[in-house]
Amino acid sequence: MKRLFLLLICWGSMFSSCTYCQTYFNNRYNIAGEWATDLGMTVISTDDSYIIGCETNFSINTVRTRIALSILNLDGELQTVKYFEHPEKAYCVGFPGFIIKSISDGFWLAGGKRDNFSRFIHDKGLLMRLDENCDSLWTREYGDMVEPYDTMVRFKQIHTTNDGKLTVLGEARDFTSLGAMFYLLHLDSLGNKLWEKYYGQAPDSYYPFYLASTSDKGYVMSGKESCSEQDSSQVILIKTDSVGKSEWSRHLGIEYTNALAMVDSTIDGQIIVATAITDSVLSDNYFLGKINYIKLDNSGTVIWDKKYGGSNINTHILSMKSLPDGRIISTGSRETAYPACPDIVGWIFCTNSSGDSLWYREYDLLNGEYSMNFLYDISPAADNGFIACGYVSPASQDTGSQDTWVLKVDSIGCESLENCWAGVDEKPEIVPPEPFVINVFPNPSNDKVFFEFSSGLKPEEMDLAVFNLMGVTVFHQPVHLSSGLFELDISSWPAGMYIARIVFMNEVTGTVKFVKE
Repeated sequence: MKRLFLLLICWGSMFSSCTYCQTYFNNRYNIAGEWATDLGMTVISTDDSYIIGCETNFSINTVRTRIALSILNLDGELQTVKYFEHPEKAYCVGFPGFIIKSISDGFWLAGGKRDNFSRFIHDKGLLMRLDENCDSLWTREYGDMVEPYDTMVRFKQIHTTNDGKLTVLGEARDFTSLGAMFYLLHLDSLGNKLWEKYYGQAPDSYYPFYLASTSDKGYVMSGKESCSEQDSSQVILIKTDSVGKSEWSRHLGIEYTNALAMVDSTIDGQIIVATAITDSVLSDNYFLGKINYIKLDNSGTVIWDKKYGGSNINTHILSMKSLPDGRIISTGSRETAYPACPDIVGWIFCTNSSGDSLWYREYDLLNGEYSMNFLYDISPAADNGFIACGYVSPASQDTGSQDTWVLKVDSIGCESLENCWAGVDEKPEIVPPEPFVINVFPNPSNDKVFFEFSSGLKPEEMDLAVFNLMGVTVFHQPVHLSSGLFELDISSWPAGMYIARIVFMNEVTGTVKFVKE
């Protein structure tokens, strides 16, 4: 994948002294062992470590799985792996957020325990209390415990309240109707059930993805409603009060069977939803889509609805968080178009609190023609950067099995000071006939920027092009230098980072980044 070099700039409060003590790594971890597969589903950042919540199997020939917590130091070196397993049953992870920090000490882990029978499978909800070393203190199971089983449940996410209580989002199924439902379970700090609620209506199925607490002490859940009669699916939000009573539900009008939606609360007490809106369906397994953020108030009224970048094949959002400073960070994957390699790349996207794009970057670890790189979760790191996790699956030229992938980037998503993909296919730099320098000031700016060039180049041989972080050209024209300066009005441009490049004799000879406030 072609890259741009990063020139350090001063970007308000996003850059501090910690900018210069950033750690970076892009690593693959074989957690499961030879010929077995694993995936990193969620990540937690602590002051001195990163905890990656993984699911692995025991060999390539068995469906029995276990939960693994991989503990890395801040340099990305694997310190230890804690396994949670059953000699006969399968332990399964939920979605990003299935392991969280406790408000006191230690961690909570929510997942599923699966029994395999000759005619069906049976899932139970699994809750673990872990100490600060990620060792199990106790484990509890939820759901039908005595045959014949009428229902099954599998936990997806867990949240904790300020008073130490827990709220768990799960998927429940009734064996009589076979339909899936949203399941919300409220527990005390010992795992005792306080209340439970089910959401959905047969014959449709409701598949939960994400849970968030709301500013009015309620909850909002996101997921997918699958209509059996019309063979279609839509993103659905369900809002409840503090005891799980449904207040409203809303479809976002996105009809596609693979639609995923993530939800969180914003710093101003509203609701933010991240999904991928479908432009067109190419076939049963392929669609064109783009990233879509939607902000709503607690009554379900849309405040704004923003779509980003161009359409890509099978764009999926796999996690999203509203950060304490108001920024919104999400991660996911998309397929590339032949002959580009690899087949699937991961991405990270960051906006400000108003949904204005700040930066978007794509990443890979494996580069084989059919290799896949998925990023499932992301979390702020102690050095003001980000830590993301997922998995890589090798094919054609790449070797090994499906392994956990962990990526550490800085505060603007760069993999290192010299490696900062920005969506622009740049040709290798050539050496012009005289030394050539490009500077931009003031940086950042909210109205105008000035480009300063070294002398010695003929004006008619130079072009200036500016791109946003989606790779879209926002400005392109010849540069006529009578004084060595070129003025550019950016007052009407959206806030965010931009990349300017100079073309000399049909070759790229210089790049520089600047920020529009």
